[in-house]
Amino acid sequence: MSRNSTPPPDNDGDDNDDDASLVGRWFSVDGNQGVVRYVGPVSGTCGTWLGVEWADAGRGKHGGTRNGHRYFRCRWAADGNSGGSFIRRVARIDWGQTVLAAARARYAEADGAVVARAIDGRRGRIEAVGFDRVAGQQADLQTLATLGLDSLRVYGVGRNRLEREETRRLLGAGTRTLLLANNYLTRWSAVTDILDALRGVETLDVSANHFATPLVAPPECGSSSGATRLDTLRLDSSPGLTWPDASAAAAQLRARAVSFGWSGVSALASAGVPAPPIDGLEELRLDCNRITDIAALSAQLPRLRVLSLRGNRTLVDILPGNATNNELPVVLFPALESLNLADTGISSWAAVDRLALLPRLATLHLAQTPLFETASSSSPDAARTADIPRAQTVARLARITKLDGSAVSADERADLERYYLALCARQLAESHEQHSPPSNDNPAAATVDLLAKAFPRIPELVAKHGAPPRPADQPRSGLNHRLASVSFEIARGADVRSAAVMRSVARRLIRSMLVRQLHPVAARLAGSRAGFAVYLCADPSADADAWVLLDPAAPRDLAFYGLEDRGSVIRILLPPA
Repeated sequence: MSRNSTPPPDNDGDDNDDDASLVGRWFSVDGNQGVVRYVGPVSGTCGTWLGVEWADAGRGKHGGTRNGHRYFRCRWAADGNSGGSFIRRVARIDWGQTVLAAARARYAEADGAVVARAIDGRRGRIEAVGFDRVAGQQADLQTLATLGLDSLRVYGVGRNRLEREETRRLLGAGTRTLLLANNYLTRWSAVTDILDALRGVETLDVSANHFATPLVAPPECGSSSGATRLDTLRLDSSPGLTWPDASAAAAQLRARAVSFGWSGVSALASAGVPAPPIDGLEELRLDCNRITDIAALSAQLPRLRVLSLRGNRTLVDILPGNATNNELPVVLFPALESLNLADTGISSWAAVDRLALLPRLATLHLAQTPLFETASSSSPDAARTADIPRAQTVARLARITKLDGSAVSADERADLERYYLALCARQLAESHEQHSPPSNDNPAAATVDLLAKAFPRIPELVAKHGAPPRPADQPRSGLNHRLASVSFEIARGADVRSAAVMRSVARRLIRSMLVRQLHPVAARLAGSRAGFAVYLCADPSADADAWVLLDPAAPRDLAFYGLEDRGSVIRILLPPA
């Protein structure tokens, strides 16, 4: 159909069509786009006019009022008094085209010939070998599994019965993915009509269109004939829609996964109106919106497994602020397994602690949040340790198996939990709010009691790994804080705990020394370049058997393993003679 055809393609040659069907239609004329808000007479003039609201509000002369009479309202202008015009229904208005016309224009010429085969490259004209065969296959619309019709001015399936039947015959059986982003769609009924013709569609992208709200009238929600269940629905870049609109569409199409990002969404619930549950929705992406609270989603989406909130910088917590004692009146997000909070406003470890209330959470993204951008301790050494945020997160959340795309192995978890214990003890010692020093009769137990009041999971981790090393008592500043007195023991045996110590050497080490930098020192002391292992007992006075293997392949420093200036022992273990 010609771009300049008139009447609009919604007619499809149907003489019974009237001007009222134009209201709500998207169009373009002379390079400007807009939507029809009114069709009819204007006082003081002759004939029929189109009252339109321009996409560019600066183009309109009024807000739908002429000579004191309001004909329509402009919805996009901030003041409601601009963006509107009256225009005649002229032939050069482009009303878009049907899905079938767009598919033929995209994949084949009108006469059935395949699209052009020549390619103009940067270095001249290129002959595309085999392009005839590929283009010929694409021209057979019945074989296309993915129908890419983005930005092709599609407004719907058309009203002509013969064209609808032809659309169903050519596109209905084979199409699985339908891409309709940035088109002329304004009515949700046009989308359901398209899906009625293309019943094999599993993935539908209608992002960046111009839908009117409410998207689906409440009586229609869930009443679709439902020939197939949609796997994925994308409604990204739709600032005119609300979450109730998107959720109603998901319910009607029985979508398993929905993406509704980059749409300026802030509220996920209507005031005083409980949202009906959507049992089939398992994956939801609300990236780059302005969301502040997601608690309402828990009751609405009881089977949600994957939730992405990436880029919502306004989001500082995902659970109610009173959820501080691992107690909630109901279980929130009982099925949630994966949560993406990257590039959000999460800035407190209390917010991370509340994630432990999600019973099935195993995969978490926290990169680019304030917690991961700012050091979590005032200690100079801690501020230079990149492992702090990861250690804090893994140790606080016992069920996490993947963090920021990296799997958490059992060995890494054990290392990070020990480091977390040492870090908590250090933070407690540095805090000006410390209640009292540990008692002399059992300093380790007193330290654990104080830590358990200030940090989560301390009793559980102490039972698993032993009491954390006690920080040194001297002031922590300058070079003194960075150096630690260490006793190197050269021992021989099969077990580090029972090995026979042959000799001992005192050294002072910088706490930020990497483990791989320590191994050449150990090799010189052992008199061997290989065949030995290096272990650290950070605080022998607390637990003389708490030996940790120092793996030179791990990119970590000695402070990570709790090395302090309190008589730490590094044992170089040689094999039995």
